[in-house]
Amino acid sequence: MFSKEALSKRFGGKWSVESVGVLNSARNEAEDLKHRSINTGDILLGLTVEPSLSKMGLDHDSVRQTVLQINGVGNGLSPDIWSFTPRAAEVIERTIEEARRQDHKLIINPHLILSLIREGEGTSSEVMRILKVDVNKLRKIILEDINQRISANDENLTPNIQSGRSVYLNYLETIRKFMKSPNQDPTLQNQIGFVLKGLAGLIEASNPSDISKK
Repeated sequence: MFSKEALSKRFGGKWSVESVGVLNSARNEAEDLKHRSINTGDILLGLTVEPSLSKMGLDHDSVRQTVLQINGVGNGLSPDIWSFTPRAAEVIERTIEEARRQDHKLIINPHLILSLIREGEGTSSEVMRILKVDVNKLRKIILEDINQRISANDENLTPNIQSGRSVYLNYLETIRKFMKSPNQDPTLQNQIGFVLKGLAGLIEASNPSDISKK
């Protein structure tokens, strides 16, 4: 089974207990369906514990039935614990990028969901198409979920650094990328509102006397 330490050593990033649990569930799903390697559909099955997915029609039974419709039953899971399909491995890498881009302390389930949406192909995307999931609406829901967790001071999402300066720089870099190519990345577009709110919060929390001295 996967552990936080093993995932960090293999892929990088810092993994939360919840995200490790999802990947272990994905491996169990792959084993049960006798898939040779863990694919994006298996990861999606592991993520069905998230209420936001169930609300969009991605409950475990519906997703499992659709995964079976697409892939059928395989010939058995590889004994190699790190046996991911190329697309599933890309999803893992993008998940780490997603957490880093938002400057979050740990990788959580919403990062995995956003990465699956960005992937755009593979079993998970085909499942969403068959179940007629509005991916733009789902992306918005997930970003709102992250924002709510930040507002609730979720320790998994606290900045990965001590200095507020790095937070400012991260926000400004996101805005810079958006201004350079506003139509290329829908995920980036949806994040701009949260970025601006984050900047406003940081400014409000700053000591006015400190600002006036600069």
